[in-house]
Amino acid sequence: MKTIAIIGAGFCGLASAWELLQEGHEVHIYDPSGIAGGASGVSAGLLHPFTGIHANLAEWGREGVASTLELIRISSQTLGTPVAEESGMLRLALTEEMRADFLSCASQHEDVDWLEPRECQHLVPNLKALPGICIRSALTVRSALYLRGLWLACEQSGATLIPQPVTSLSSLLDYDLVITAMGASIASLPELRHLPIRPIKGQVLELAWPQDIAPLALPLNSLAYLVMQPGGQSCLAGATFERDFSTPLPVPEAAFHEIMPKIAAFYPALSDARLIGCRAGLRASAPGHKPLLKQVDAKTWVLTGMGSKGLLYHALFAKRLCQKVQCC
Repeated sequence: MKTIAIIGAGFCGLASAWELLQEGHEVHIYDPSGIAGGASGVSAGLLHPFTGIHANLAEWGREGVASTLELIRISSQTLGTPVAEESGMLRLALTEEMRADFLSCASQHEDVDWLEPRECQHLVPNLKALPGICIRSALTVRSALYLRGLWLACEQSGATLIPQPVTSLSSLLDYDLVITAMGASIASLPELRHLPIRPIKGQVLELAWPQDIAPLALPLNSLAYLVMQPGGQSCLAGATFERDFSTPLPVPEAAFHEIMPKIAAFYPALSDARLIGCRAGLRASAPGHKPLLKQVDAKTWVLTGMGSKGLLYHALFAKRLCQKVQCC
C-alpha cells in the first residue's frame, strides 16, 4: 500500500482517487476550491464519442464513454439519485462540409441517425430548417452532482480531502507518490512549468428559458450547444474557446456576444433570452489535443491536457494511470 497525494478534485483527480482506492492505497486529495470547484464543475456534461466540428469518432472514444459510464453508475448509486440522463443529442449541420461529415458519421455508426430538416424540426420545434444527426447514445451528465457523488464514494472508501493549495511539490515529500491532476493550474507548480500545457478559457451562459416555448426534448449542438437545466426554467449555452484572455473570471458581456450569434444560427427563438448567469473555467490543452499522462520523476505523475474532452477521457486515463502506478 502506498500513501498518495492527488492535487485536484475535478474529473481526473477524483477518477484517479477512486481507481487507486480500489487497489488499497491511502489517498489524500488537495484542492482549495473543493469538489468540482474548477473547470470540471463548469462542464455542460455532454457525453458522447463524436467530437469536434466534423463529428468524427474520437480516438479512444468508445472506451472513454464506457469507462465514464462505470463511474456514473458508482456516483448515482452512492447518492441514491441519477446523475445523468440518457438524453441523446441533436447535432445540426450549418454548412455543406458539416452536412457531408454528419452524413458520413451516420453511415458508419449504428447509434447515429441522419435527419432531414423537417425531421429535426419535428423533433425540436422552433429550429431553423437544417439537417443533422441524432446521436441516440449521448448522455447529459450533471457534472457537479456527478462529482459530488464520486467524491462521496471516494470518501466512503477512505479518501481524505485537504482544502488547501499546493504551491510546490517539495511540500509533499512525505508521500510515496504524487499525482498532479490540476488541469490548466499545473503551471502554478514551479517544478512543472516546463510542461507543454496551454490554458484555454471557456465560458458558459445560463439563459432563462422563454415561458411560451416548450423545453428542449434533447440537447442541441452545432457551432455552440444548448442544454436544458433540471426543471426546464433555464438552459446552458456555450462555450467560448479563448486562447488569449486577461482574466480567468467570467466576463458575461463578452461571452454573450460570442455565443449568442452561434445559437441564433440554429435556434433563433432564444435571440432575446435573458442572461441569468455566466460560468468560466480554464481547460488544459496539450500538444496534439491529446491527454498528457506522464511520469516526471521517481514519485510524481501528471494527468492533464483533457481540453474539452475531460468528461470523455477522465475515467479511462485514470485507469491507465492506476495501471502504471501499480507497476512502479
